[in-house]
Amino acid sequence: MPAYQGDDLVPNIRVLHRVFWSYYSCITAFKHCKLIVQVDRTHLYGKYKGCLSVADSQDGNSNIVPIVFAIVEGETSEAWHFFLSNLRQHVVMVWT
Repeated sequence: MPAYQGDDLVPNIRVLHRVFWSYYSCITAFKHCKLIVQVDRTHLYGKYKGCLSVADSQDGNSNIVPIVFAIVEGETSEAWHFFLSNLRQHVVMVWT
């Protein structure tokens, strides 16, 4: 996204808006998990604001398996849509 200082556009600077990631081992472990996905979000404090979103599941031994992670700007409907649609597209639909 473009960077702004007040109402003025700062030239030649871009700001990361959202990021979504997972690890291959987490995605492959998901195929051995129960068909339940839990999502949670926590606020980030300090220099960088926003929210860390995490989706996890449980394997057959009741161990928690993290599946995906995302950093978004806050608890907005657009941020939830970004997280859940990427979760569905890149993880859930791969193994169903």
